[in-house]
Amino acid sequence: RQPRSAQVSAPPQRAAAHMGQCNGCQPPCCPEGDELRVTSSSGRAGTALAMHGAGFRSLAACIGLVAGLLAALGDERLEHSTLLGRFDGISTGGGSSLFFASLAFSRRFVGLVQELAADPSSAGKKFKKDWVAPWVARGVKANPFAKIFARISRHVNPTLAEDILLWSYFWKDGYTWQRCVETFLQTTAGIDASLMMGSEPCEWAKHKIWIAGSSMLAPTSKEKGVLLWRHEKNDTDKVVYYVEGPDFDRHVPTHLPARLSVVLGAGPDASAALPVISSRGLQDESTLVFVGCQKSKQNGAQKLSQRSDAIHGFMQSDSIIASCPVAGVVAASAAAAGGSAMEPLASDLLLPADMSLCPLFCNADGSEAFSGVTKLLQGLKDMEDVRNESLEHLARLQVRGLVDAGYTDSTGICHAVSAGSKEVTAILHSDCLASCPGALLKLFPGYTGSEPADKLLFPVFAYPGADQVDADFVDFEVIEPRLKSAHLLGIRVGSIYLARTLDNPWFDIMQDRIVKLNVVCIASKVSVRQIKDFDSFGDLVQDIVQALVNTDRPDIVQSSLLPMFVGSAC
Repeated sequence: RQPRSAQVSAPPQRAAAHMGQCNGCQPPCCPEGDELRVTSSSGRAGTALAMHGAGFRSLAACIGLVAGLLAALGDERLEHSTLLGRFDGISTGGGSSLFFASLAFSRRFVGLVQELAADPSSAGKKFKKDWVAPWVARGVKANPFAKIFARISRHVNPTLAEDILLWSYFWKDGYTWQRCVETFLQTTAGIDASLMMGSEPCEWAKHKIWIAGSSMLAPTSKEKGVLLWRHEKNDTDKVVYYVEGPDFDRHVPTHLPARLSVVLGAGPDASAALPVISSRGLQDESTLVFVGCQKSKQNGAQKLSQRSDAIHGFMQSDSIIASCPVAGVVAASAAAAGGSAMEPLASDLLLPADMSLCPLFCNADGSEAFSGVTKLLQGLKDMEDVRNESLEHLARLQVRGLVDAGYTDSTGICHAVSAGSKEVTAILHSDCLASCPGALLKLFPGYTGSEPADKLLFPVFAYPGADQVDADFVDFEVIEPRLKSAHLLGIRVGSIYLARTLDNPWFDIMQDRIVKLNVVCIASKVSVRQIKDFDSFGDLVQDIVQALVNTDRPDIVQSSLLPMFVGSAC
């Protein structure tokens, strides 16, 4: 690894000269075959873009960054630009999945980004008019029920509370998270709910690999994930599921890294670009167990259960991702409040009112992979009683919950590295310019701020340590906001040239690979769950575009930032 003084601004050729030394130690060479496992048809390999998921702040920041870089290149048309051309893989999660789905499949949305680049001085105003206003007008103001419920749930899960208020704009169209996302994509990007992952994308995105990060709910027999409340508010009226396997309760995270991936434009019959979950994590002999109660006057409540076949890494799912709806995949990647299915108070409040914030996924083709579960559970609710046949159907389809990537890795870096990338450019978000985001630090050894649930999943790198990454981050170059900036605190730009991987079965990452991480961290005062003033997102877009176009340090944009996106010659 390079000394900190050289690490920030050294060009690629200088970095290569230091690849063999690291604080006096000789790092292992990259093993053979560590290039991208599924490469694009163009033959390029090994370079990925990772986009941090951070709600609508992430979406606004990505729009501002892409528009600003297009303007800085002097080429406002994405289709003809080199801006994103070098990336074989795009790894997203949360709000960045909303952004990328729109950029990859909506010519209308691409047109909006290009208009922002063409007129940087009015980018924020244009974004508010053409993006914010339509979806706010499409919905209704937060209803009284939503406000009351949000106050209650804030004490249980702040993320759940904020999402309920935010998404109540769309609740007149249905009380499920997937329906909200369908409405959102239709309104802001014109993406139809039936559009499939394997459909023809915009020209610039063809043959790239999209990895939409998610997290699979893997509750234990003690926690259980609630799929359905039937009629009465008591435990005997629930239908729940849990995962069972060797030493499961002690050694398996309750949220497993998952990725819904496709080679864009490959068609609906194509296989997934990567397995949905790592074959080295959850043991093949593990099963899903579905439990309900059958009631009778003679015997009272009788517990029924059905066990699925051994999961074998859910290999059946790998063949259906390309035929899944884009909206369903985005919903699964961005369900920040989806963990409510494992929170007793939240599920007790939501499910009896037919409100679900946790997308459910199964081994069925096409849209049925998501909507089929909803129909199945509604049929189960309409029945007079739970039957073994109904639980058997759930088990046969291996129904499970998929929630926000942030429950595992919100940065997108882990899935990009798992795919074999040697160089990853990561767009991160933070509310502080002075320290490295915890979402990045927890990928490295020695990070002390990890949540208990993270200790089974991380780190994914053996070197450098989290303290060194944090110290280097402070030395990264900074693009300062303009004087009239409303929310932007600054943009840090720098690289970690010699990140060495650790064996990690949950993300399917092999040890002793060398990865270059390019970091672009956008720090702002906009909350991840901003709900009071949606115009703040437009102001942030304006701040970012202006900072890139009218910067006092054009050398950082031209010599450090742009090469991360277009290569060394820009």
